[in-house]
Amino acid sequence: MTQAPPKPRRWLLAVDPRVYHWDTLFVKGKEMWRHAGSRPDAARQLKQVHKGDRTLCYHGKPEHSLYALAEVTRDPYPDPEDSESKKMVMDLRAIERLPQRMRAAVVLRYYEDMSEAEIANVLGVSLGTVKSTVSRAVAKLRIDADLLEG
Repeated sequence: MTQAPPKPRRWLLAVDPRVYHWDTLFVKGKEMWRHAGSRPDAARQLKQVHKGDRTLCYHGKPEHSLYALAEVTRDPYPDPEDSESKKMVMDLRAIERLPQRMRAAVVLRYYEDMSEAEIANVLGVSLGTVKSTVSRAVAKLRIDADLLEG
């Protein structure tokens, strides 16, 4: 009996936008991603990523914002620019970049823990618009809302 291929997993990738900005990936369309650093916990997690997995890309502080969805196009491998080969890299392909309003609504809802009514007030839109925007953003990213919550 043949086993079904494993279901793609989803990962969160955070970067400091002063060091690397996700726009770089979207300008190039695909790129070798080497921003996990040399922390042992990050290296262990990176080894669990596989080709076909999806990554939710966001910026760490000071621009703490949800940004995009990318797909891993190659299993992680030793960084060719690291002579000691202790750092791992992976290849990513840009899939979807959220429009500004969607990013703002999702960040306010899931990272700032604001209510939908508060978000409507901040963004100057109706409550229904906030609900549909957040719903469409989560669907667009093809992830579960509980993953966003933490």
